[in-house]
Order: sequence, then structure tokens, then C-alpha cells
Amino acid sequence: MAVPSRLYFRKTADKPLAGLRIGIKDLFDLKGLRTGGGNKALYSLSSPADESAVAVQKLVDAGAVIVGKNKLSEFAFGGSFSSEHLDYLVPTNPRGDGYRVTSDSSHGSAAAMASYPWLDASLGSDTGGSIRGPVGNNGVHGNRPSLKTVSLKGAIPLSTSFDTAGIIVRDPVLWGDIVKVLCDDELKEFDQYPSKIYIAPTTDRAITEYKETQPELAAAMTGFLDTLKEITSGSVDVFAVDTVWEENTPDEAPDGLYLGFLLRGIYQNFTAYEQWTEFGEDFSEKYKRANGGKFPYMVPSSRAGWFNARDNYNDELYQQDLRYTKVFSKWADEHTLRPDEKTCSDALFVYFLTPDSPAFHYKADMSIE
Repeated sequence: MAVPSRLYFRKTADKPLAGLRIGIKDLFDLKGLRTGGGNKALYSLSSPADESAVAVQKLVDAGAVIVGKNKLSEFAFGGSFSSEHLDYLVPTNPRGDGYRVTSDSSHGSAAAMASYPWLDASLGSDTGGSIRGPVGNNGVHGNRPSLKTVSLKGAIPLSTSFDTAGIIVRDPVLWGDIVKVLCDDELKEFDQYPSKIYIAPTTDRAITEYKETQPELAAAMTGFLDTLKEITSGSVDVFAVDTVWEENTPDEAPDGLYLGFLLRGIYQNFTAYEQWTEFGEDFSEKYKRANGGKFPYMVPSSRAGWFNARDNYNDELYQQDLRYTKVFSKWADEHTLRPDEKTCSDALFVYFLTPDSPAFHYKADMSIE
């Protein structure tokens, strides 16, 4: 791929990202190119975009050069393994032996950052872990910003209730520079750190177990926490969110509304229903009109999600789940990571992405009798 020389760009106050080479996840529109969303049927039906997505245009206006688009899980749904995608294979993760999964759905953006030294950053999106998973698996940096911090106008929605746009980098200092551009009118900087550090009970138990079974891994995890304590002058405490919910269940929560449904069930409902109603239904109807009534080819599990949303979910249930989400959001602000004027949040929550059990693309039994 031909990339621009940095010799011809100079950073200024108006162009703080001048000359940076950036790739974008192919659910964001880029002026002059078709948006494929990881699906050949959509790509065949699309026309070149008349304008770039707002997040992309912010980068361009700040001087960045968009060098290409990155692969993604189809329509930003999950699917870490090559066998879970029909049109575009999951990219190679360059870490380890090259067979570890990249995670999803911003896998192309993260794998590109891990693979190409000449690429400075990639724009991805995170709905339920689509940046956090890939950056962890590919050994780079990324973030999921707060909802509505970065405009998603001009991007294919997965769930408008949970979608966010975030940047993936190798250099965390550069990450900060780009975040300032993307979050210009929403970003507030803080010069103090929270003094509380939370870890989940599962993480605490894992560290204890690893001290016996995998001492090097335990040392790496405790070393990270010790360094964080030193930097923040804080302390590490175990925080069990489900216990806090049980002890402080809000009065507005209906009987039987358990935390697992709020954290998983509603997410699954929203990703299928919101994408179907805001994108999938219109796209599939256009495709059927252009292709003799055939439904577009797509990953079976994603199609099943759309059909389930169409046939078994409705606006009444959707409005109910929206109310539940507001109940949980209010509760979370009061009982988990509370807003703080001096430190943004009153605590940091640290969790490790299953460091002991990496997943690999090839899972078949290769034993020979």
C-alpha cells in the first residue's frame, strides 16, 4: 500500500494530527468509497459515500490521512473465528504464533495496528467489547469512550443505545492526542488520579490460583496492580458488583430483574432489534428488490438475530428494556464508579482478559492414534 511521506506534513494548532496515517473500520463512511460493513451483499448494493462519517471527517480536518479501511465482523456482530464469517476471513493476529484469535468486531483495526509499523492509528467502534477485546488480544491500546461522546453519524449502527467510536493505537500518548480531536467539545481533562482500585472477585481468585499454578502470570498481574497503586497512591479492593446490586437493589427495579439480564440480556435484545429496525430491514428489502426477492447472504447467526427481533420482539418490549436500562444506569452512577469532579471517576476498575486461556483459530483434534 502506498502511504504518504511524513516529510510533507507539519503539525499546527489547527492540524494537530497532520500526516498521521489512519485506517478506519468499514462501518464508517469514507467519502468516495462504498461502505461494506463486512458483507459483500451490502457492498454490492452500496454507492460511494457523498460525505465521510462525522468521526472520520474530524480526523481528516485535523490533518490525518486516511489510508484505507479495516475488516470487521459482519455488521459489527460478534464472531472471533474464521468459520464464523462468510465473506471476509478474520485477519491474522501477529502476536504469538499467529494463530491466536483477534477477537471481534474491530479485529481488522486492532490487527492492523499490531502488524504495520507505518500505520499510526485505526478508528474502531465498541458496543459490547468490540475495541476492548481486539486490543487486548492483539497487544495494542484502545478505548471505549462514554456514550455519545463521539458522533456516530455516517456509521452502520449495531445498537444505537450502546455504540461508541474509539481509536486504536500502539502509542498511548498519540492515543491522547487523537482522543482530544474526536471528543473536542465533550472532553474534560483531569490532573488527579482516583485513590481506589477495584478488581472483581474472579480476578482476585485467579491471582491466588496462579500463584500456585502459573507463578509468572501471577507476578505479572500483581506487578501491574502494585505499579498502579504506586502511581495513584491508592489501594486495591475486591468489588463484587452482583453483591452490591443485591444489597442495594433500586426501588424502581421490578421484582425478578436480575443483574445478568441487565448486563447481557438487554444487550442481546438491543443489538438485534436496533440494527434490524434502523438498518437491516431497509437494507434487506432493497436487496430483495434488486435480486428477485432473495434475502441477502449473511452470517446465519446474525440473520437469526434479525429474524428473532422481527418475529419475537416488539416496540413495547423495547420500551420496557429502555426503562430497565435507565434504572441500571442511575444505580451504577450511585453505587459503582461514581462521578468525581477532581478525578473523573472515584475509582478505577481493573479486569484481565482471560490471560491464561487464549483462543486459537484452529480448534480441531490433531491427535494421531
